[in-house]
Amino acid sequence: MNGRTSWLMRTDSLAKNGLLVGIAIILQPWWSWGLKVGFFLTAAATVLHILTSHRLDEADPLD
Repeated sequence: MNGRTSWLMRTDSLAKNGLLVGIAIILQPWWSWGLKVGFFLTAAATVLHILTSHRLDEADPLD
């Protein structure tokens, strides 16, 4: 595992955790801005996850 793959894997994990946190914020009933903040956090984490997942496929091919 080289440095680029390690960095991408950490960024991908951050994106996955961002998805979890964003959905949790959307579902919580105590904070009135939770739906808006959770939506934008989930959307940003989704885009980041898509980008890092495609880069991981290019950086470490299984062939």
